[in-house]
Amino acid sequence: MLAAPQIYNPALNVPGRPDYWQTIRYIYQHLDFHVSEDEAYVITNLFIEKWDESQGQLIYEADMKKHVLAECRSRVYLFLAEDKIFKVVDLILAYLRSIGVFL
Repeated sequence: MLAAPQIYNPALNVPGRPDYWQTIRYIYQHLDFHVSEDEAYVITNLFIEKWDESQGQLIYEADMKKHVLAECRSRVYLFLAEDKIFKVVDLILAYLRSIGVFL
């Protein structure tokens, strides 16, 4: 859970803030199965969308996972297995923990 997340803006390369390309790099460094670049970008972008909408609010891991999965199924039609989508979200959260943004 995290209170008041910072905007996840790839254009702002500010130390201590989440960085889009570092997030993608982290996913691929720690992933133990194949995900295409397009799939990784879609999942990351859906995560960021929810993250930015939640600024100033509490965020729960389960809510982030549910949002990304629901959007993958309904809006962008990404039919990657649920456990794989959740694993990518877990890796995004692990990246955020590693930079001290998500507790």
